[in-house]
Amino acid sequence: MRSAYHYTPERIFDRIKAEEVLRPSSGIVSGNWKIPKDIFIPREKYTFALLDEPEPESWKESGFMDLLMNKLWAKSNVERGLLRSVFGGAPNYVLVSFPVEGSEAYVLDSQHLVDNKSLKDDEMLEKYLNSMVPLEDYENQYSMPELAVGSEIPLDLITVVEVRKCIKPKWALF
Repeated sequence: MRSAYHYTPERIFDRIKAEEVLRPSSGIVSGNWKIPKDIFIPREKYTFALLDEPEPESWKESGFMDLLMNKLWAKSNVERGLLRSVFGGAPNYVLVSFPVEGSEAYVLDSQHLVDNKSLKDDEMLEKYLNSMVPLEDYENQYSMPELAVGSEIPLDLITVVEVRKCIKPKWALF
């Protein structure tokens, strides 16, 4: 069985503990990106995670770990509110792991979002989405695998790996 590593703001993890389940809550794309009509995406919402290790070397080398941490910092501050973000110090994040298997888990290659600087955004997105394979068919062929889990994860399967302060990005005003 494979392991998933998921980063989440501490306040959201408190909600997961209260509800005793981690529910998929993110779309496969965000912002202004649209899924091309000819690409089938099995579910509307997913929990995104890293596969088998919490800080893959390929993610660090590409700068994607820094982007993930920046997004985590921003999401943590939105969850806390403006005043607490300005005066409350750095928020915490929680790194959790859980076993993953089954038909509701997919792997995508995030390398398509890094390597294709010459492509237009919609072409990069199409390559990324077309890389989606069921976890059971995944054979470690991707250099930057990203896991998308479409099912709920019960709290009793979740292990807290660490709780750490978010690192403030250089662009942050507070």
